[in-house]
Amino acid sequence: MWKHCIMSELNIYDAAEGVVRSRTNQTEKIAKKLSHIGAVFAQYELPQEPQDFEETQDETLETHRELLNDLMLGHGFASIDVLSVPLGYPRLEKLTKTFATEHHHPEHQGVLLLAGGGRFHFRYGEQLLCLQCEPGDFINLPAKVNHWFEMDQERPFCAIRLFASIDGWVAIPASEKIPVEDGPQRRARQAI
Repeated sequence: MWKHCIMSELNIYDAAEGVVRSRTNQTEKIAKKLSHIGAVFAQYELPQEPQDFEETQDETLETHRELLNDLMLGHGFASIDVLSVPLGYPRLEKLTKTFATEHHHPEHQGVLLLAGGGRFHFRYGEQLLCLQCEPGDFINLPAKVNHWFEMDQERPFCAIRLFASIDGWVAIPASEKIPVEDGPQRRARQAI
């Protein structure tokens, strides 16, 4: 099994003051803090270090088939894809801008990071949660939670994305407000 060396980390900021209120790199603590907003976080040892960015989507999925079957069944995912971004990717600027724009999804969505890294940001009331993700990290983002993702552009990136909908990745801009009674924000305000 291949194990990465860079640590995942969750920082919780006071959004108004920009001050770190809490910081942890312990998997159990990250998972517990993210569970308050309805997210699931776990870390897995990957079967091999991703090296070949010419690998087809089917080959990538087959390499991780056992874990993906468990995630699909355990979280009720209906579809899956592979996002592979080698260094020098010609549409990198457009892709990173898309992910870095605050948005939410109508259904829950999972991400299993295989290579590279990046930060998920979640805004809740007066708090901003920043999760540094590394290879082997899995996060299941709840529906209707505003977030954005900043991809590390210094490393090749590869992630398997799992979707509750057969429609795949559907992003709704954060400017389209979510009624409080609909979204998990109401649970998170005081929980963290």
